[in-house]
Amino acid sequence: MHTMKTKLLVSFLLVSIACISQQADNGIYLSDTDFIQHNLNLPFHKSEGEFKSPLGHYHELWLKTKDSTYKFYDDDIWGYRENKEDYRIFKSDPYKINYSGKIIIYTIPSTPGNGTGSTIFFSKNIDSPVHSLTKKKLMDVYHTDKTFLGKLKSLKWDESIFKWNKQLNHFVFIDWLN
Repeated sequence: MHTMKTKLLVSFLLVSIACISQQADNGIYLSDTDFIQHNLNLPFHKSEGEFKSPLGHYHELWLKTKDSTYKFYDDDIWGYRENKEDYRIFKSDPYKINYSGKIIIYTIPSTPGNGTGSTIFFSKNIDSPVHSLTKKKLMDVYHTDKTFLGKLKSLKWDESIFKWNKQLNHFVFIDWLN
């Protein structure tokens, strides 16, 4: 009987932790699998803590809560969720994930020092290298997708890869990917 109560308590705790993780606005993704499964580590709501990147600690992300400070080196985590927005850490830079599907689209919001406006990037999948979103880089990365290459090459000089599909809420070229 004691074992049954223990199993029920453990099951309840695991379900509770999973629910908190899925509902939290903030937390850490230790791996790409955590991101795919929406599994936040150290989940918290905005009122319970905040992320910091202190001056002089370029390759660290700190999570400060009311009672603790957790320090993560960039190569120890895959990414994080802040205010319901997901970020991937790649080569010590945080990339905001704007689209995840046949391709991953990222932006790095402007900050003092990296110019004005957002810069757009992509990766072939969630664990592949991040590249600037240019026609040439798309052709390099997707060189084996002949149909996609054909459509990219057929773009006229005044047509952009940044044409937006309003109904699907992503770039038109994403639909060309196999």
